[in-house]
Amino acid sequence: MKQYIVNLTNHLIGKNRFDEIFYRIGNPEGFVKHVKTDLEAGDIRTMSSTKLGEIMCSFEIGDVITGQKDLFNGVHFSGDCEELLRELVSLCLAYAIKDRLSEERLPGIPKWEGRIPGFQAGVRKVIDHLVAQRDQRNVR
Repeated sequence: MKQYIVNLTNHLIGKNRFDEIFYRIGNPEGFVKHVKTDLEAGDIRTMSSTKLGEIMCSFEIGDVITGQKDLFNGVHFSGDCEELLRELVSLCLAYAIKDRLSEERLPGIPKWEGRIPGFQAGVRKVIDHLVAQRDQRNVR
């Protein structure tokens, strides 16, 4: 997975709290559908065709792990090529985000490390640091 896609999915997961939604929904197919709709109506809606093309061209083989049937059943064409591209980019990003959040480790897909479900990773580090300090004081 190119660093551009890693950075983009990191941004989208953090901004939209997709990590929390992933654990709340608990169904990969339902999650992909939710993320696709959310991106299509939000972040992707404001992107230019050039930016959408740049995103699509940045995906590598193995970044979007799904079958042709699932991919093309998830997009609809009504004569507007730009709208089709928005839908396709949203769907591909939704699959990439799902795979980054999944506990199943797929080769070439870096795991999302930004947050622990329900906790900000930074908060968790602070808590761990405070516990370590307390334990050090108790040892003395």
